[in-house]
Parts: sequence; C-alpha cells; structure tokens
Amino acid sequence: MMNKFEFIEGLLANRQLTQLQRDRLMRLALKELNIDSDLENRLKKLEESLLSKTFLANNINVLNENRPTYLKQKVEFKRKHLPKEMVKFLYKFSSEDRFKWFTHEPDLKIEQINYLYLLDQIKRKLYYPDLNYSTTGLINNFLFKNEVEIYYPQQKINLTYGSKAIQERLEKGENPFKIKVEDTYFKNVIETFKCAIEFRIDYGEKLKFSYLIKDFFLTHLSLDFTDSYTDRFNKIGKSINTFIDTNNFFAGMGKIIKWINHYKSLSTELEIDLADNDDNYMLTVFHKNSYISKDVAHQKLKGISGDFEILRKYWFSIVDFEIQADFKKNGKIKPYSISSLDNNTFMRIVSSNYVLSENSITPINDKIKVDGVKYLVKIYKTKNL
Repeated sequence: MMNKFEFIEGLLANRQLTQLQRDRLMRLALKELNIDSDLENRLKKLEESLLSKTFLANNINVLNENRPTYLKQKVEFKRKHLPKEMVKFLYKFSSEDRFKWFTHEPDLKIEQINYLYLLDQIKRKLYYPDLNYSTTGLINNFLFKNEVEIYYPQQKINLTYGSKAIQERLEKGENPFKIKVEDTYFKNVIETFKCAIEFRIDYGEKLKFSYLIKDFFLTHLSLDFTDSYTDRFNKIGKSINTFIDTNNFFAGMGKIIKWINHYKSLSTELEIDLADNDDNYMLTVFHKNSYISKDVAHQKLKGISGDFEILRKYWFSIVDFEIQADFKKNGKIKPYSISSLDNNTFMRIVSSNYVLSENSITPINDKIKVDGVKYLVKIYKTKNL
C-alpha cells in the first residue's frame, strides 16, 4: 500500500504542475505532516531536489552586485513579487511565540521557554518560497550562523543565536537577554538585529525612519544638490513602525541616489515626500526639472540589465516601485510611468540565470507633465495582511 511520502512524491514529480500549484501542494503537505518530522524532512529534501531551491544562506551577500540577492540555480521556476509576504514573515518576530522570544524579553518564567527547541523547529520549517532569498538569509544567519551583516548603518554582528558561546549558555537555561560575552551584552545585539527587520520608533531619534533617510541622503547625495523634505515627511517619518528588510531597502535606495547624482547636470533640486495610506507608506523622491532622454523603448528601461536590474532584484518582494518621468526627445516632452515592481512582476530562474519580467511602460496624460523624475517607493504596513 502506498504511504504518504510516496503519494506526495508522485504528485510533486508531475511535470504538468505549475509553480503556484507546486508551492501550494508543499504548504498543504508540510501542514499535514507536522506530526511526522522524519517524513517532513524527507519531503523537503525531495522538493529541494526536484526544484533546486536549496537555500544556502551562508553564500548570500545582498551587496554582491554580480549576484545581488540570489543564488545560482539550474532549473526553471517562477517566483512572484510579493512584498506583503515579507512583512507577514518578519512580523512573526512580534506576533508569533515561535519567533517572538528571540527578539522580545520574555514576560514569563525563562524555564518555560526552550530556546534550543524553538531554534530546531524554525530551522526545520524555514521554507518561504515567496520571499527574497536575502531576507530569509538574514534571519537564517542571525538564528543559526555566526555573524550578520547589516548594510545601513553599516556594521557586522559577531554574536548570534548560532554562536557557540550563546548556544552553551542557552543549554544551561539562561535568559539570552541577560547573557554577556566578554564586553558584549547579547541584548544589545538583539536590538541591533531588530532594527534590521523593522523601522522602529522606540530606540531613539537616530533610528527613526525620517532620520535614517535624511542621514542616508546626506551620506550619499552629491554636495551640489539642494534637498528638501516636506512637512508631512518630517511628521509621518517619525512615526513609521513597520517590518522590512532594511538591508535590501537601503541597498536599492543607494542605486536611486546614484542615478540622481549622475544626472545632476540637468537639475540639483531634490524633494523627498512621504504619504500615509491605508495599508502602505508612499515615499517619493522627486528630482525636479530633470528628465529621461532615452527612447521609451530603450533596452535599459526594461529593467532586465545593468543597475536597473540590480535595483529590482534588491527590492524584489521588498517594496513596490514606480518611476514617473518626463521623457525628452527632439525638444518635445512626454510623460510616462515605468511600473517596475508590482503585482504583475515575476522572476524566472533559467539555467542559473535570474530573469525578471520586463517593466511596464505606459504614457501619462499628455496634459499632465511630471516636471522631473519621480521615484515612488511603496512600503507596506502590517495592516490587512
């Protein structure tokens, strides 16, 4: 009689399954097999073998522009751009006990929390097909490896839950928030990690969104520019509290500033705005009186090569992204919208190459000029997940 594993193996081996169907089957199977860890592990190894989705976080480097964010693969499959899934995943560190106690000091007796057991549970089920690989890589490194790199403010965490010194203390039943290794309080390390997965409002002015953005622009923007921030940016930016992969966020923002610096000869006026919408914040970086001189059909504007591709891979399943710009050709100006990352964006992995779907470029009402180039970045909240 066919057992459960053989039955599911047969289903997964069906070449006619779409990637969406395969992912759904895996979720249902893993849910069904919670009570059988050996069978679950066998099934996950089978899935990895069939799809070559093996997740090797120690090889991930979010700032490696030759392979930004992604690993080499040998087969073809499709991933959708789903930034809300990233928010939902990172929010587990605030809402789900299995993750929460690694970032929040327990309000119950420490002996009631078995950290090593929780780590084992997470490690066996760290499978999130809809996320950016570097997001899960950041989590994997903090929980199971020896160090974590944070892009901005740039620093390296050399003490993690995977560190031998921390593991030994956890085996003794110690509270990780009370552990001190040489001159390092692990509580401070945890707080640093929390700022890498969330824009926070409770760690002082210098770690609030508005300050981080201003400091980042001050550090990276050419001195030729006159940058201004709207009143609502200053107000809303002090109260943003949402979960996000800050490594990839600031890596992508660095690319935008690089573009703006490159075109400073067209204009040195910059305005940064922020809107508070129902389920998202809209950050607008407006290079006033600038324009795009390339033809709307130019290969670079498709977003599948060069810096544009790198930026999109940084922000894949992190934020939505659109550019609204005046295009200037033969002295005539026509406004267009470049939809770069939205719910229609996907990525295929073909023979070790990560191939993004092309940008969607559409004209804006001819009577409405942009009066420059606007970079629109949609940051999702935890609302309506």
